[in-house]
Order: sequence, then C-alpha cells, then structure tokens
Amino acid sequence: MINWELFNQNLKNVKFKYMIVFKFFNLLEFIDDENASKILRLLMNNFFDVFIENPMYKLVKFIPVKRYPETLTSLITFYELIKEKGQLILALSKWHVAYKNKIYWKKDNKYQLDHLQKTRSLIRALFDCSIGNQSFGIKIIPVIKSNINNSKDLVYENAIERLVKLYKILGNEFFKTAKIPTISVENFYSLKDDERIKYIILIQSKTLNIIDQTIDIYEKFNMVNLKIDNLLNPFSINIENDNFTDYDVEDIKELL
Repeated sequence: MINWELFNQNLKNVKFKYMIVFKFFNLLEFIDDENASKILRLLMNNFFDVFIENPMYKLVKFIPVKRYPETLTSLITFYELIKEKGQLILALSKWHVAYKNKIYWKKDNKYQLDHLQKTRSLIRALFDCSIGNQSFGIKIIPVIKSNINNSKDLVYENAIERLVKLYKILGNEFFKTAKIPTISVENFYSLKDDERIKYIILIQSKTLNIIDQTIDIYEKFNMVNLKIDNLLNPFSINIENDNFTDYDVEDIKELL
C-alpha cells in the first residue's frame, strides 16, 4: 500500500527530477495501471517543467495500450491540454497587443474576464442593444429617412458622441490592431447618409465580435487550466479510459 501523501511530499524534495521521471518509465512494467497513473500524474504535477521541456508523449508507443489504458490516458491528455493551452495563449497575445491597459494586464484572469464582460455590457449599452441585438445604426434609419425637423442632425451628433466614447474605452491601438477604420468627425460628415449608417453598423458589429471572441478565449483558457489542475491531482477525479487505437498512439506525435 503506497502512502501517497508521503510519496508526494518526497517528490517535492527531489533534486534529480529527470532521473526520477526516466526511472519511472523504465520500471513501469513492475507497476499496475492504477498506481502507475497516479504516480505519473504526481510526477507531472511536481516536475511540470520536465514534461514540458521533454516530449514524453513519444513514449506512448512503448507502453502497452491494453495493460496501461489509464496511464496512457493521463499522459496523452496532459499533452493535449498543454497544446490547447498554448494555442489559447497565442490567441490572447493578440488581445494583449490590441488592448493597452496597464492596470488590466497586472490583474489575474478572473479580473480580466470580469472587466471584459463589463466592457461588453457597456458597449452594448452604448449602442442601445443591451436588450436584443438590433444595431444602433439600423434603429436610426427611419429617423434619418424621415428627417422631421432636421432630426437626423441630432441623431448624427449623438452617434458621434457614442463613437468617441467607444474609442476612449478601447483605445486607438485596439482599432489599429483589429484593422477597424477610424475617421475624423469632419470625414464622418463628408459621407453620405447610407455610408454613415454602414460605418456605425460596422464599428458596432466588429467591436462586439472581437470582445465576444476574446471572452470566449478567456473562458476556454480558464477551463483548460482547471482540467490541467484536476489531471495533476490524481485524488480529485477519475479519468475515463478510452480505447486507444494505433492511430491514436501515432497521432500523439502531432500534439506539439
């Protein structure tokens, strides 16, 4: 019977991490699948850098699938999650370039996600679409066409105020990085009515789409982190065993 608490504590004090990891794989045939899976997950937890710096997934072809399904699941799932996390980090790096807010980037993911969700609500309110998704640009079309008592002039003034507020909320770098055109008030008034409306609709839709996509990336990123945390704690969950095929084992080479 393995004393897992003591075993895990001893791992934290190990100096030769690489030696322990490679020794585990060399002695795998003397360990049953359940214990091997737990040991592997504790090794990945304590020696995370070893598994990141070395492509341990290549060892799957040397591990008998039928004898060690749970151990293989742990190893393959780890690298799948690390790959997914890397892709999400790359996606978030684009947001880092676009959104210049020093306070925001000093905070943790929870704050950043909450800030983004509030920003989305603010932008939706700015374009009168907090309830429903109808564009502000579409809503003003009847007023522009009727132009009762030159009402369209007031509408355009209001639209410009909203656009200016939007620019201040997100910053110039956001629009530059996202390739969303910005124009001066003078140039806005030089446009025809239909061009002004199209511009307002374009700004609203593109801005909210980018915010929505970024929020989705944050949520996926946090979920991946949670899955990794659960995987690296062998006593928190049970991993479902899949029936691996030869294709599965070969395909793992493409993970990183």
